[in-house]
Amino acid sequence: MTPDGPKFFLESDIPKEFISCERIPGRLECSEDGPKFVAGKVMEINGIKTFIPGKMLKDSQGREIFVPGKMINGKTGPKFVPGQVIQAENEEEKFIPGQVILAFIHFIYALNQSSKAILILAFQGY
Repeated sequence: MTPDGPKFFLESDIPKEFISCERIPGRLECSEDGPKFVAGKVMEINGIKTFIPGKMLKDSQGREIFVPGKMINGKTGPKFVPGQVIQAENEEEKFIPGQVILAFIHFIYALNQSSKAILILAFQGY
């Protein structure tokens, strides 16, 4: 963060005093208010390279994961809000706040010998 707030630098033009600062990948987009930075990364979806707005965050185990979302300007400065940008046919793009949570469900099968019934126990974990 510079004294004037976040600042965009090309990778080759980062001043030495900012080398150790947090780097947020993204792109510049033109809007009615002029160019603005959008955090995110290019991902391949169904063989097509697509820019997805979002940010790299650390999960509870300290691993870096990409979380789709959007930076918004709040009262205390920029804030990351998880969510997805969607676009229905013949409609404008909309940002829907929320987060996708992956959970793995494990099943345990137990056969009851006397009644031939199957007991299924399910639990979540990851």
